[in-house]
Amino acid sequence: MTGLLDLPPISTRLLATGKLVRRDVADRLEVHCTRGRLWITVDNSREDIVLEAGERHEVTGPTLMVIEALTPAEVVLDDEAPRGLFTDAA
Repeated sequence: MTGLLDLPPISTRLLATGKLVRRDVADRLEVHCTRGRLWITVDNSREDIVLEAGERHEVTGPTLMVIEALTPAEVVLDDEAPRGLFTDAA
């Protein structure tokens, strides 16, 4: 796949529309959309998630997650954030 980024354990990235981020999730990962709109799909999950600016979602592993920027966006990925500080986006 072209345009695919592998990101370190805690990272903030600006993503152009259509840019993909691939991430293996060993235990849990907090995905925070700080700007724009993101689409998230998680391996073996029947639901896709769309996050708007200011929304967060927790992914539990082990699994593979792919994020696509639906608009120019900023995403923060953090596997060291404390649990239970936010509500999953629907």
